[in-house]
Amino acid sequence: MIIKYSIIVLVTQLIFIGCRTWNVKAISQNNIPKVLISGAFVNLSWLVSIAIGSVSMYELINDFSYEYIPVVICSVLGGTIGSFLALTKRRITLPKMMRPDWEVIFYLLMVIMAFGLLAFGFFRLIK
Repeated sequence: MIIKYSIIVLVTQLIFIGCRTWNVKAISQNNIPKVLISGAFVNLSWLVSIAIGSVSMYELINDFSYEYIPVVICSVLGGTIGSFLALTKRRITLPKMMRPDWEVIFYLLMVIMAFGLLAFGFFRLIK
C-alpha cells in the first residue's frame, strides 16, 4: 500500500506543479477558460496529494511509522522534478486548426463534474 501511495503522491505532485505553472501563465494572459481548467486540475491534484501526504506525515510523526518515509520522499521529488520540468519546458506552437477549443473543454468538464456530484449524492442516498 505504501508503494501505491508513493506513486500516487509523486504523480499528483508532478500534475500539481505543471498545472500550477500553466495556471499562472493563463492568469497573466487573462484567458478565463484556461484559468478555470488549469485551476480545476491544480485543486484536484492538490487535494489528492495533501490527503495522502497529511496521513503519512501524521503516521510518521505521531506513531513513528517509518514505512511512510517513501511517501514523503516521493512528495518532495515530485514537487522538485515538476518545478524543474515546468521551468525548462520548451513551448510548442500547434497549428491553428489543431489548437483545442478551451470553451468547449471547459463546458465538458463542468458537465462531467455535475454528473459526478449527482452520482455521489445518489450513492450517498442509497447507503
